[in-house]
Amino acid sequence: RAHRHLIAAAAAAPPLPMEYSPKSFAEALDAVGIHSKVENDKLNIVSLPTEDLLTLLQADAPPAPPADISHAITSVVFKGDTEEHCVRMQAVMEVLVFEDGWTIIALLPETVGLGETRVLRGDVPDTESQLVAHAGMHSLTVKNKGLYKVTVEFLCKYSSKGRASLSVPSLPPCSRTSVRFTVTGKKGLQVTVEGALHTEQKEHENNSVCRAVLPPTRTLNIKWTEIQVETSAPEQLVRLPLSITVEQHHSFSVGEGVLLTDSEMTYDIRNGTVSSTDISVDARVKVLTVAGVNVKRWEILSASTTERKVLRVLLDQGVEGKLKLNLQGEMELNSKKGVVVCPSFHHTSDSVSREMGLICVVARTNVEVDQVDIENCVPIDIDELPASLTSGQPQPPLLAYKFLLPAYNLVLSVKKHGDVEVLDATVDAAHFILTCTAEGRMMQQLIMKVRNTQKQFARVSITDKCDVWSTIVAGQAVKPARDEKTGALMVPLKKNSRAEGRNESFLVELVWVTGGGEEVQAMGQRGNLAFKFPMVDLPLNSVCITLYLPEEYDYGEFTGDIRVTKTFSRTPPAAGANPTPVAPGMAWGGAPQHRNMRRMESVDFMHNQQQQQESLNVLSSYVAKSANVRAKKHAARGVIPVKVEMVTIGQCFLFERLLVMKEELQLRVPYTRQSERRSFFAKK
Repeated sequence: RAHRHLIAAAAAAPPLPMEYSPKSFAEALDAVGIHSKVENDKLNIVSLPTEDLLTLLQADAPPAPPADISHAITSVVFKGDTEEHCVRMQAVMEVLVFEDGWTIIALLPETVGLGETRVLRGDVPDTESQLVAHAGMHSLTVKNKGLYKVTVEFLCKYSSKGRASLSVPSLPPCSRTSVRFTVTGKKGLQVTVEGALHTEQKEHENNSVCRAVLPPTRTLNIKWTEIQVETSAPEQLVRLPLSITVEQHHSFSVGEGVLLTDSEMTYDIRNGTVSSTDISVDARVKVLTVAGVNVKRWEILSASTTERKVLRVLLDQGVEGKLKLNLQGEMELNSKKGVVVCPSFHHTSDSVSREMGLICVVARTNVEVDQVDIENCVPIDIDELPASLTSGQPQPPLLAYKFLLPAYNLVLSVKKHGDVEVLDATVDAAHFILTCTAEGRMMQQLIMKVRNTQKQFARVSITDKCDVWSTIVAGQAVKPARDEKTGALMVPLKKNSRAEGRNESFLVELVWVTGGGEEVQAMGQRGNLAFKFPMVDLPLNSVCITLYLPEEYDYGEFTGDIRVTKTFSRTPPAAGANPTPVAPGMAWGGAPQHRNMRRMESVDFMHNQQQQQESLNVLSSYVAKSANVRAKKHAARGVIPVKVEMVTIGQCFLFERLLVMKEELQLRVPYTRQSERRSFFAKK
């Protein structure tokens, strides 16, 4: 068998006979370039190199499909006659070979037994062509191209259990296939050829004959059985009339001046098919869409009355069983009356035996909906509505009803109430940080945790006398603006979309400097300090203030609109590198200080204080020149600002207040300059 595969794969010689000796096998291998040696003629042993053995084993595998088509079977005619234990078949095939050279053409499976075979090339018998067993098939080998007519007679078994049947698998593809099958010795049989496009049956000389035409097929299946003859009187078949039941689900959404309708019709069609349906619709309803799997088109027929109109829905084909249609429309509401009669839908066909359904009423806006009158429907609990009716609604359902007759009457009252303004933006927490120098210069920072849905700007009462250094929103630098009427600073806000989540908060960071004009007064030996924190046009849920004052002064009791605290009740919002403030009256070093204040005594802290003092000197130098810079500041307007780090140095005081509603916060504190001797020991 491997030898035959090798010869066929190499296409070097025709197949060998079914029986051969080790010597003839070695000669055949040599003919295709594989050198072998007969080791033992009696034991049928032939030796050959391992590399050639692998080639031989690969040739034994089923052949790969050719890259190009080498042949085609143009037509097949099967003729079959039943015998006692088998079927005698004849296959007449026309085979077209495109190229010269040996070609193997699979014809029939090895499960059939071959008989007489004739091969004609044109009208001349082809003596070189032979039928061989190859890859589980009876195959034809031809050497020359041309048109061949192959006639093969073969036997195959059939099954006689139940219905007699015959199956011939693994047939080659063919464009034209026809069958003539004869059941000998039996009349009145019904012969079926599976997959036949056309079948013709007749009786001839006590035989049952069937002719059939098939499309290209890989398996020939034929069944034959006796036709059952009824001995008793035939039963009278009663054709049941067409019966249709409809389940309606209506969703009525009440809005401002319009009622939206969304109706789902579920049909159960029995004893026939339906290709169109007519629905009587309230004339006030404007039908927008009609959707369904089998919907071809829909149209509105001329209304028979002024109160109703007919909607005709045409289907692609007749439908039996389940059918779903979805109708969407709208109806204008009379705002003066404040009463709406809900529309109803019913079918005009006599084949519709029952219509029932559910109604769901939803308010799309702030309208109050109540029941006024009801007829032919009963209220039900909202939980009894199916999920398909409640899902996708803008609001939870208000009312629910069930009806058993489509001619229901449901009257609702609709009351429109005035809208109430609600917050579209709020500040969850605000943190003011202020650093004051002995020269009276001030650097301030405002950090707000904001949630916003609609507001475009946040207005902060920072006057044009202040130098705005940095405006950061959600980590990005933004361009601020100035309100011409109030003079407030306008900071653009980020708007949260539904995809991002309406409750997502973001940080707004502002840094500005005051004290560049004549209003600045340096701190003397003693006096009072007053601080004003700008107003924000958003409600502030909580406000925290961190105040840094010069170290060389003692401070008295703070008065104003916000209370002093030792620690914050909650963590205030903070920018990237802001230090955590200590309790009021606590310096960063943590050392005790006069009047419940703390001094900084560690050497490391003094080093850090010197570094921050340099930053403070830069701040004082900038603010001292800000009066001249302000005159030229218009040249930098509209430029995206940079992010500025807040300078924090000195004694730290903490303040906290809840619920600040659009107001400026003020603080006042008396101060006294420390004595030289005390300052000396403080520095030590």
